[in-house]
Amino acid sequence: MTLASAPRVDVPLVTTESGLLVPAGLVDRDAVGGGGGGLSYLSAFTALGFNGEVDHPADYTLGDELLIFGGGRSGPTYTLIDYTWAAWGGGTSGGNAFCYYSYRTSAEVIASETMNFSFGRTAGWCLIAVSGGVFHLGGGASGYSTTPQSPDITTTADGCRIFRATGVRDTSGTVTPGSGTVVANEEFSEGRLCVVDEGIQGAAGATGTYDFSTSVEYSWYAVTVAVEPS
Repeated sequence: MTLASAPRVDVPLVTTESGLLVPAGLVDRDAVGGGGGGLSYLSAFTALGFNGEVDHPADYTLGDELLIFGGGRSGPTYTLIDYTWAAWGGGTSGGNAFCYYSYRTSAEVIASETMNFSFGRTAGWCLIAVSGGVFHLGGGASGYSTTPQSPDITTTADGCRIFRATGVRDTSGTVTPGSGTVVANEEFSEGRLCVVDEGIQGAAGATGTYDFSTSVEYSWYAVTVAVEPS
């Protein structure tokens, strides 16, 4: 069976605080924190069951650490087929929700990557470029409640940037994150994905847990990811 390409969506351009012309929704690396831990991101959402493209941040550079988060209703299997990524971290919750993450260091600058999905459900995808860092550690947890909770992980390097994400099997409710910069909080068919940049952890050690809240009780899977300074 030949899989059709997922439709592309035109995104309007805006001017960032540092004068960059980027797609709307893209956070300016300089405005967020600049080099040595600054980040930029562009969320991309595509239908499972089709070959689709995940767009890259417009201003990422060689050597940036690329993170990708996926979340929503469980069921899909998928691969990143253009470039070599690390094995998927994260997992599923009772067959009803998933949140996965992967990472790699950029060796060249490209506009997008093709993803290959196994069958038709909708999921959310968020790609983040982090300057001046490399993947350090990740962990996951699952549950069924109105309080998805990213787990406590113990870092061994000072100055890690901490990301939290949850995928929720939710057809009607909303997800409210805790503190931090919201990178993505999107609803799609049968689920939601919420990704938060919690900021820099000054000293190595326990990150503590991180609570999201949902307006409807559903299955969820939540992850914590740390990027250490390179």
